[in-house]
Amino acid sequence: MWDIKLLVVGLLVVLISHWVYTWRNPKSSGKLPPGSMGLPFIGETIQYFAPNSVFGVPPFIARRVARYGSLFRTSIIGQKVVGRRNAVKVIQHVLNERKQQSKAQHHDFVDFLLEEVKREDSSLDEEGTVDLVFVLLFASHETASSAMTLAINFLAHNPSVLHQLTKEQTEVATRLEIRKSKMTWEDYRSMSFTHMGKELHMGTKSFMAFGGGARLCAGADFAKLQMALFLHHLLTKYKWRKIKGGNILRTPGLIFPNGLHIQLVPKESGIM
Repeated sequence: MWDIKLLVVGLLVVLISHWVYTWRNPKSSGKLPPGSMGLPFIGETIQYFAPNSVFGVPPFIARRVARYGSLFRTSIIGQKVVGRRNAVKVIQHVLNERKQQSKAQHHDFVDFLLEEVKREDSSLDEEGTVDLVFVLLFASHETASSAMTLAINFLAHNPSVLHQLTKEQTEVATRLEIRKSKMTWEDYRSMSFTHMGKELHMGTKSFMAFGGGARLCAGADFAKLQMALFLHHLLTKYKWRKIKGGNILRTPGLIFPNGLHIQLVPKESGIM
């Protein structure tokens, strides 16, 4: 009797060990980069979503880059690939519903995409439409408003940077006043300090604001223009100071649990 129990226990240990080994060392047609797949099913999800208040590279990434290098493997939400298949099914279902309701116009982005697909000279097909909507679900998560809030928070704690930035924007405003014109593309491109030189555009191993290569943010130039114009009007027309808040939390998305409260008044008012 004991021999049978020991045999069963031994088989279970072998099967579990084989399962764990297979999970940690997935099959591949090529050579996988170094890294860890974490625990079966959940992978390294807990570590990835652990809240942190680091401004720079998230600890999850930093620790693995230090250990494995800039290219490593991992598993999030217990899968080697996030749940794209289910998301695509939902998007396809919405698109099919809209096509069947051709007479009812919602006047939104989906309607615009479907009209674009119908055009004979369009480079967008139905498969591309699904991919585009799928990407936007994630690309629009971190918005320009979050970046601008973070910029204000940084400026409040870095007076020398604030001074230099205000000086540059004031010079631009002076040129506009002399010319009696609105801002031009040349004025925008002249904001060298605002653009942080090549670092903002090209990125580094520790800072890549808009991704790179095939993953480059499609709206990067528009986002940079939007933020530059926001800073221009903020620094040339208003006086402001931070009142409270500004603590950040990354989960892994960027949030401000206590908000960021500032006092804002026109420069002509003489207040502050």
